[in-house]
Amino acid sequence: MPGITQSYSSRLMTAGIILLIIALLASLASMMTKHKLVEANPTTLYSREGLVSIIVARLLGDQALSGSIRVNLTIYNNGGQPVEVHILPYTNTSAVIGAHNSTTFTDVAPLDNIVLKSSNSVNVTIEATAIVIERPYASLAVASLALFLGGSAILSLAVVLRLSGIED
Repeated sequence: MPGITQSYSSRLMTAGIILLIIALLASLASMMTKHKLVEANPTTLYSREGLVSIIVARLLGDQALSGSIRVNLTIYNNGGQPVEVHILPYTNTSAVIGAHNSTTFTDVAPLDNIVLKSSNSVNVTIEATAIVIERPYASLAVASLALFLGGSAILSLAVVLRLSGIED
């Protein structure tokens, strides 16, 4: 019966190689990313005390925490006096926006706090645009690991059957 055993180990090797190829394809799919543009509605902030703050994620809503994000902010000064803008703690940048002018900040972290200060009152409009980077097939990483381990085990079994001399 050597033909049956040899055929069995050949089938095992073929099955193991097919599982390894499927594992490779699943791991490649798990690394794919998808970019989505999210534009928040313009938000107007007003304070008579001359100090106001908001977290960037509040401008974007639920979209802000769904994946890796790069946020671009455009801040328009609607008031008649300069406004100091501080974006802390991650981006750690600041600027002064003159009366009726605007400035743009790029690559702002979603958990940054925007602090706006002025001598009298603050009246600004903030437009936020975010690029959300999603990994829709990230769950395939575990499946590809399982397929890889299964394929490796089947190939090992086929090699052991051939090398042990059972087929002779």
